[in-house]
Amino acid sequence: MKFIYWLLLILTIVSHGILVIVYVVSFLYILFCVEWKYWFFGVPICGYIVNVLYSPETCFLTAVEDFFRKKLNLPTIKGFLGHYKPIFIKILKFFRMK
Repeated sequence: MKFIYWLLLILTIVSHGILVIVYVVSFLYILFCVEWKYWFFGVPICGYIVNVLYSPETCFLTAVEDFFRKKLNLPTIKGFLGHYKPIFIKILKFFRMK
């Protein structure tokens, strides 16, 4: 049973990371690549993305990850970005060096 929880935890972490990357990329795309005559679409969408990324409320996927972490007797996390930021920085440094 622990194997299934580990697998689900890893799937949750990967899908959460992909979701965060999609939010950041879509924010940058809307901000810099969409024509300014459509600003009335871009500004609310960018505002929504910033609100989701920096909201003090717990994301649903963070709650799911905490559930699996409790089942595996691992410490819970408070937020995805704060917990995995060192890993993202190491990945960026690795790709920047090449």
